[in-house]
Amino acid sequence: MLDAVKNALRDNITHPRELTAKHGGNIATVQEVDDPLDALLSEKVAEMEEWEQERWLSPLFTPTLEERKHLETALPVDGMEAASVEAMIRDLEGEALECEISYGGRTIQMAVPNDTIERYAKLFHADNRMDAESIEQIKGVSDSDDDTLEVQTLLRSPTWQSDTNRNLLNALLGIFTKNSSYSTDKIRFLSDFVRTNRPQDQEELGTQLQNLIESYQFEQERPIFNQRLEQKHTTNIRSKLCGEEVKSFRLKISNEILGDLGLLK
Repeated sequence: MLDAVKNALRDNITHPRELTAKHGGNIATVQEVDDPLDALLSEKVAEMEEWEQERWLSPLFTPTLEERKHLETALPVDGMEAASVEAMIRDLEGEALECEISYGGRTIQMAVPNDTIERYAKLFHADNRMDAESIEQIKGVSDSDDDTLEVQTLLRSPTWQSDTNRNLLNALLGIFTKNSSYSTDKIRFLSDFVRTNRPQDQEELGTQLQNLIESYQFEQERPIFNQRLEQKHTTNIRSKLCGEEVKSFRLKISNEILGDLGLLK
């Protein structure tokens, strides 16, 4: 099992990455280079302070959903022992791993620093366990194995480690199953919403969802008399903080869950 997890984590660390235009521009400006890849050459990275390495490499080495799913295929439901995770990290640090970084048509091989490997590896929370009851319920209602894998990946997060949140999730899964209304989107939404709002039970969750819907309605109905202020309001709040697609998704799922709870107005 340890070898399978280690192999998956190695795959995730060493697969090719590409700098975004924004991140590449920031590196070039601060590091005073024409090409940001010049600042990420192995010898340059080795000279950086730890905080500098984290600043420039963390956007490249923060697990994506696909990377989490890849590792999840190798993890047991109960997770790994913390000591085994540490041993795995030390082993990978000793392998002198490299990663291909691309930007603007150019590619370099960068030696991945040990601090970056450790930080990245720990963000997978491989020592977290998933609730067996939740997993069995999800397997019974998921549309596909890939949907099941994605939800398992979400349930590995710190959000679903407390008894309070697990009990809430299992209660909701029971309701979704009874209503034939389960969807992966609901678990995606709840993973973010529960992490942020920390409802203690179904009743409090329902109240918070109603408050969310009302806040969006208030935003929509609030009169704005200054044209320039309206443009600024639309750009700064709706687009940057909560894009229309995100807002529509939250409203849709909030209403669906309220319907499941029998609280839809």
